[in-house]
Amino acid sequence: MRNLFRDNAIVARVLNFLLFQIAWFFSVFCIVKEMSFMGVGLIGILAILYMLFSNRPQKLILLYTAASLLGFIVDSLLINSGAIWI
Repeated sequence: MRNLFRDNAIVARVLNFLLFQIAWFFSVFCIVKEMSFMGVGLIGILAILYMLFSNRPQKLILLYTAASLLGFIVDSLLINSGAIWI
């Protein structure tokens, strides 16, 4: 199955898109139901699974880390500036 994703980039991209959308909607649903830990857990599991089937998991780890840090910094700035309140 791992070779299916390496050999067929279109299948990998479509699967990546679908799983991202499912995880995103599930996360929003979990936040509404005050169970945000479940959404974060699903995203973590899907990220790990995607890395396992990736051609270059080291680059994905770098990308995930950079995106997480950037998101944390931007969200912190927005919250501390008063632009967003929780």
